[in-house]
Amino acid sequence: MGCAAPRAYGRTDLAADVRPELLGQDTQDDHTYQGRYFWAAEARDRVFARLLALNAMRHADEVAAGLAPATRPRASNENNDDGAPGLDLD
Repeated sequence: MGCAAPRAYGRTDLAADVRPELLGQDTQDDHTYQGRYFWAAEARDRVFARLLALNAMRHADEVAAGLAPATRPRASNENNDDGAPGLDLD
């Protein structure tokens, strides 16, 4: 249970390693996840990093096929109150 997402994306190596657990103060610093049955922070980071990489690859394929606009880095002072870099669609 809890390994369906990695399996759905063909990441059987993650599905074998990533197991949900009941997170508490002793296992999870972020109070948002405490008291929930979820992946530990390290496991979440691994899963989300791979999902972001997959998303980037699929976006690149869509751009190459002319199905999606390309993105370009946005200047930190351009319509961004927090100063963090973002992405603009061309």
